[in-house]
Amino acid sequence: MSCTVLKGREPTESRGEYTEDRGEGIKPINFLRESPRIQLLKKHYLWGNITRAEDLMSLVLADSPKRAVEMELNEITKVIIGGAIKVHRELGPGLLESAYQSCLNYELSKTGLNVQQQLSCPLIYQGLFMETGYRLDLLVESKVVVEIKSVETLNEVHAAQVLTYMKLIKAPIGLLINFNVLRLVDGLKRFIARK
Repeated sequence: MSCTVLKGREPTESRGEYTEDRGEGIKPINFLRESPRIQLLKKHYLWGNITRAEDLMSLVLADSPKRAVEMELNEITKVIIGGAIKVHRELGPGLLESAYQSCLNYELSKTGLNVQQQLSCPLIYQGLFMETGYRLDLLVESKVVVEIKSVETLNEVHAAQVLTYMKLIKAPIGLLINFNVLRLVDGLKRFIARK
């Protein structure tokens, strides 16, 4: 997919390059690879979220690609669920949570998302800081709590655990994923924090 962005015109097809005209002529911008992160950057460029080609290239070539573009929460959860489905298709049900957690962490890291595994979650009660041993399975982009289970059925306690983690770290979205099911969509729950 490629386009030409000219002043006052809609994007049009071009010769396999993105171009931009800022008064000094059309300049080609070649992308180095087609990872999901690069595709997302292209999408943001076409939508007008990134207005200058130089800004886009600096994000593409940034030292920390995980912070290149802040994705919307729906896009982040879509990538997480897609990675979980890929892991489930490959491994199937019946393994330990730690196996699924490591594989999902690997899949999400490949997409360029900032993923923290086994993150310590302290409890603060009336100003008292307590290191109680609560650990998030995965925290993605510092916004999405991912709790992984490998159980026969999900209980209300599992949902309460995700909601508690979301409250403690002030995350807007939580995903509870049970890998011990035949179809992963049957073991998936999404939680949204109240404002």
